[in-house]
Amino acid sequence: MGKTNGLVGGVTGKIGNVIGYFRRGKFLARAYNPNTTNVNSLGQRKQRARFKAVSNFLAGARSIYNLGFYYAAPSYQRVTMVKDCMDAFTAVTPQNVTVDYSKIKISRPQLEVTLTSTAASTEAGKVAVTNVLPASTFVEELPEEYSDAANLKVMVALYCPGKNAWKRAIADYADAASMEITVDADWSGEKVHAYACIVDYPERVLTEEGMPAMVSETAYAGEVSVA
Repeated sequence: MGKTNGLVGGVTGKIGNVIGYFRRGKFLARAYNPNTTNVNSLGQRKQRARFKAVSNFLAGARSIYNLGFYYAAPSYQRVTMVKDCMDAFTAVTPQNVTVDYSKIKISRPQLEVTLTSTAASTEAGKVAVTNVLPASTFVEELPEEYSDAANLKVMVALYCPGKNAWKRAIADYADAASMEITVDADWSGEKVHAYACIVDYPERVLTEEGMPAMVSETAYAGEVSVA
């Protein structure tokens, strides 16, 4: 349905076979072509496919990004993880999006340290992750006013593509050399991808001094099949 702002004004919308519209301060018109479709470019369709895939990937990841992206305001934590994970998704075609799981990020680092982590599953329904933690001098040298070393934790996250589901475990830094996550029974036989990072666990976004919560770079612990 078209609309007019008076006999001396312009027309917007469709009237008969004419479409009126307002652009750059002028009322304009064009002929209606029923055979025209709004076909976007291939690049646009691929980008939408990537974004849809990332959004689906993060559907159950709230417990992951609310720790790994502490530094951001709560309403931006998911948005930030979407942005940081986009590089892992490639749209071969708009119908085929591939994922390089080794590029997934469960944290955006403020700490200049990294973990080396390895995942394995030798017991039914459980995934074990071994973490090689940074040297003890890392903990000893943390600025006292920045964070209490006793608050440091290690988060391990598992993603199961077959179930499109996440699991996580958290351990004190001192006890995090070996961690284990119990998964759902129906994950048996499924492939999962494991990740780990150091987090400054107290639930805060920014302190009064404006210092962000501390998080390390994401360590990819590898792909394993759940026993």
